[in-house]
Amino acid sequence: MDREGGLIGARADPLRGLLHTAAAARRCDHHGLILHDWNLEKKQHLIRLAYAALPPGGAFIAIENLIDDARRENAFGLMMSLNMLIEFGDAFDFTGADFWSWCRQAGFSRYEVIHLAGPCSAAIAYK
Repeated sequence: MDREGGLIGARADPLRGLLHTAAAARRCDHHGLILHDWNLEKKQHLIRLAYAALPPGGAFIAIENLIDDARRENAFGLMMSLNMLIEFGDAFDFTGADFWSWCRQAGFSRYEVIHLAGPCSAAIAYK
């Protein structure tokens, strides 16, 4: 989308690096490598906040080094999870299935995972 329309057309604050609009006009909430910094309780809290801020049909997008559901393929995601545990004591990376479980509890109606590049994926939950 161009900068004049759609989600990119939201007012940007370069000092905070966040897109912000009136809550009623929001269609997308994006977290890039944010959820992995927190424990389960805080992850679920942030997801509930995203759900509350989105209008019907809105999307919550989490860009993370998602661990594959079988926990066998994304070695980088597994190592990052270990790093988060060592660094913060109770933080961890997670699988797409974990993400969907937490989002479903918050009230989201569906989700998808889109592989991006390398170990990164976009986990998207729709209100």
